[in-house]
Amino acid sequence: MHIDSSVSSVKGLAKGKKVNSELDPLARQIENRKVVMARVDALVARARRSLGAAREANAGNVALRKQLKATRT
Repeated sequence: MHIDSSVSSVKGLAKGKKVNSELDPLARQIENRKVVMARVDALVARARRSLGAAREANAGNVALRKQLKATRT
């Protein structure tokens, strides 16, 4: 399975164990899917944290704009 390079190495996620090559192909595919889903879950959590930080920064910017507008008039 081809994984985009940004998904194959997720910051803050422990290095995954290698899938046992002695498993049958279906079991190996299931294990690979679990690894990929853990990476996706970590990326989603990181994106949600980033969104929260961006919202906080935006709220601060709105307050500063109001303050600036009040001092100009």
